[in-house]
Amino acid sequence: MNFRSLISLLALAAVLLMPGTLFSQDKKPKVKKVTVKTVEGLRFEPVRFSVKRGETLELKIENHDPNDQPHNFVLIKPGALAEIQAASMAVTPEAAANGFVPKSGSILVHTGLLNPEQKETITIQAPEEPGIYHYVCTFPGHAMVMYGALYVDTKYEKDVPFDPNVPEMVRALELDKLKALVEVERPTFTRAFMPEAGPAAIAVALPGDLNFCWDAGNCRLRYAWSGAYIDATKMWNSNGNALVNILGDEFWNSGGGERTHGIQIGDESARTVDFKGYAIIDGIPEFEYRIDDVLVREWISTGTDGELSWRFRLDAPGNDVRVFAPETKGTTISSKIGSRDGDYWVVPQKDAAEFTLHFSRK
Repeated sequence: MNFRSLISLLALAAVLLMPGTLFSQDKKPKVKKVTVKTVEGLRFEPVRFSVKRGETLELKIENHDPNDQPHNFVLIKPGALAEIQAASMAVTPEAAANGFVPKSGSILVHTGLLNPEQKETITIQAPEEPGIYHYVCTFPGHAMVMYGALYVDTKYEKDVPFDPNVPEMVRALELDKLKALVEVERPTFTRAFMPEAGPAAIAVALPGDLNFCWDAGNCRLRYAWSGAYIDATKMWNSNGNALVNILGDEFWNSGGGERTHGIQIGDESARTVDFKGYAIIDGIPEFEYRIDDVLVREWISTGTDGELSWRFRLDAPGNDVRVFAPETKGTTISSKIGSRDGDYWVVPQKDAAEFTLHFSRK
């Protein structure tokens, strides 16, 4: 080996032995942090979660039950749920002294008994054996309905409403939510925080399977989708300001920014936009707003061809009307009145008192 080759090998060895390289012994193992809350209705939240076998798991257990109920967290071996449920029914001085944690070789780890707003953190190594490990509250009378499932290197085979490893009460609750998402009584509408829209968004489910998001902040149609309506479960479980998700398949999105308005009178952008509210026509909101000094009424419904029908009524517009209506790859917007000019559909002043645009999907 020549001198130059020796120098190269020594340099490579120096790099490999640097902190953070292949042979470093200082690298700390990753820790998975999970917060498990006890909530109203004798429930754990989340009711299930997963880890990799042998993974370091930091569990923060918090009691958020508003009904002054004490709870604990007891992690047990696979197949031991019925045993622990039965053992937890013992109400004796010895059981009370032990925080109502049964004496059993099936228990892997547990917290103390937590009163409302108390919390405890435990750090464990996830079991090496893959499987489903239940966690239970063993306060007398709770264990039969208050448990969850830790999946160790095991995939969820079914969604929560159909998972036999979580309580029947939780499955029923989640199934009701699922039905509410899919089985929407149309038409309907929801004031909600919607993706890609301002805080004053309105989601509308039309007859058939069409839906759209209308933004009352800048008074314009934001996007439209087909299929299922919205997932508002986060909004139900919050103070109302959680973002909802659209379901189904988006087929049109207007794009534009927060300063883009749906209508402009003439060639100049609107100076003022003022949302006035809405009236209900056939169960569908007709939005009313002022663009500068012009009153506009906008109603979007399902047309005779099964696509969106987008109607405008304006009081004395005084100029040509430009509707922000960009076409997308899969959608064409047309009308018998007016013509396209880039992202806008332009309607002459003489025809602008009432006109309708039609969506058609390619």
